[in-house]
Amino acid sequence: MVGNSKSRQAIDLTQLNKFEIYGCNALYRDFTPNHLVITDLPLIKELLETKYHINHLVYTTPSVNYIVNRDLITLPNQTDELCPSGIRAVKLALLEHSKIYMIGLDFTNDNVYENTPHYSDHWDFTKWIKDLEHIINKHNNCNFYRIGAQKHNITPHSNFKEITVSEFTNKFYTH
Repeated sequence: MVGNSKSRQAIDLTQLNKFEIYGCNALYRDFTPNHLVITDLPLIKELLETKYHINHLVYTTPSVNYIVNRDLITLPNQTDELCPSGIRAVKLALLEHSKIYMIGLDFTNDNVYENTPHYSDHWDFTKWIKDLEHIINKHNNCNFYRIGAQKHNITPHSNFKEITVSEFTNKFYTH
């Protein structure tokens, strides 16, 4: 799962072709994940103008998809409750995978796309940490790994591990 915290810049996403990648929001501007989750309407309208969704899997909430004339895929088993795209991408990945590697999901105030269209210069994602912890607890049959996070702000769990960028790249980069 690829989020948009600045810590993800330490990882060359093109080296991860062996993974099925779930990304979120403006990631499509720089990289094409296998699955893209966007729930912010202005950003979706930007994406629709590019026609990216015609050749790629793009997911959103039921109500947003209704607004955009069902041009995107409605997220399975998810409702319209307030929830960021990164957490929704983790939920989507859980439908198919028992190991989730999270890149750029730091729950800090930084963002690769800050001060670009449809992004402000400040986000407060710390309020979503409890939601991710709930997902980790609920899915104890899945192992979660967060790579290179700037802050270790998630409570330790038996199925959650923080790993460094070096640990990750040494194990998974294709050589």
